[in-house]
Amino acid sequence: MAPNHTVVYLDAITGDFLNGAPENSSVDTGGPASDLALDRRAGVLYAASPYDNGLVVLLDAATPTYVNGSLADSTFHVATDGYNIAVNSAAGIVYVTDTDFPLSTSGVIKYLHGLTAEEYSPGPSTATPVGRGPSAVAVDTNVGIVYVANRDDDTVTYLDAASRAYLNGSRSASTFAVGDAPEAVAVNPGAGILYVANSTDGTVTFLDAVTGAYTNGTLANSSFAVGSGPRALAVDPSAGILYVANSADGTVTYLDAATGAYRNGTLQNSSFVVGSDPRALAVDPSAGILYVANFSDGTVTYLDATTGDYVNGTMANSTFAVERWPTAVAVDSGAGLLYVANRRDGTVTYRDAATGAYANGTLADSTFFAGYSPSGIAVDPTEGIVYVTNATRNTVTSLDATTGAGLPVFLTLPTGTLPSAVAVMPPLD
Repeated sequence: MAPNHTVVYLDAITGDFLNGAPENSSVDTGGPASDLALDRRAGVLYAASPYDNGLVVLLDAATPTYVNGSLADSTFHVATDGYNIAVNSAAGIVYVTDTDFPLSTSGVIKYLHGLTAEEYSPGPSTATPVGRGPSAVAVDTNVGIVYVANRDDDTVTYLDAASRAYLNGSRSASTFAVGDAPEAVAVNPGAGILYVANSTDGTVTFLDAVTGAYTNGTLANSSFAVGSGPRALAVDPSAGILYVANSADGTVTYLDAATGAYRNGTLQNSSFVVGSDPRALAVDPSAGILYVANFSDGTVTYLDATTGDYVNGTMANSTFAVERWPTAVAVDSGAGLLYVANRRDGTVTYRDAATGAYANGTLADSTFFAGYSPSGIAVDPTEGIVYVTNATRNTVTSLDATTGAGLPVFLTLPTGTLPSAVAVMPPLD
């Protein structure tokens, strides 16, 4: 049995435990991890945890081992309540958000050296104050900007990705009002637009990704009504479409990624019914399919990524059972597989990315134990590994990404407290 607060590594193709057994494929993180980020160039997996006043644990990305040999030597105190993490491989910097409680206290984001977890720049602290309740972070390495959504004061803060300086010299000048309770951000580097999903007022705000200016001059003109309770975003830059998962009304809204216009003229005609409580999205531009994980009814819906049509004609025929509480989804277009993390059952289900068929014929044979409360998922097509964060055991699990066949072989690494997300660095030229 893998220890509590661990990360588990699985073969991304077969779903086997990486080292043959859970106990050999797991690494203790010392507390529940809340977020994960992978730097493929450095071969390091970073786990952020709000446990013990904020920790970052450095793990080897390929093996269930600590970068510095032990949990103690690979764990670094960063800030109170470190909940979200992102990595800039080119600059060798890791960004960690910090939400202080009570909510009236401002949150911060810390910059750390990617390999040492030491404070990135000289000075008394690398904890950069942002807004209240930082809830999501994104980075655009092309322009060198970090974006932080601040849920409790309805703003987004822009920071220099290398220096941690406020982009416009001060926090007030670099922080921009958005809608009510922003919970997700996504950036479109090609279009130069930042998208912010505002969960309480049911809108998405479009900002210039470099200046923070509203794309249409004012907040009102640059915020577009979607469904109720938007909680996830995905963008297909090649198709020019932004997808918004509306958890409270069970729909996905398609917007023009440049203008915010409804793809089919009206909100009603551009919003498509999926399952209950959609909370995660993934898009495969090459296949032209949008995948929607429906949390409350344990299903995944396949939609045409351009038209919003059900891929098999009806919602019933295009919605496929996984296990309970699917919270994250990832796709490997090369392998033709969709991976769904099921939080309640501690599993990952493999499905054919084009047809929705189970990868191994049945739900049971296509579902693999991944840990406890899996909450985030990412795939590395080059290495053939799927990474899964396990929120209540503070671990990351690695699975074989192609077939899911064979005996369970986890590689579990400890992270911080309550890990909830994971990312894979693409191959570098």
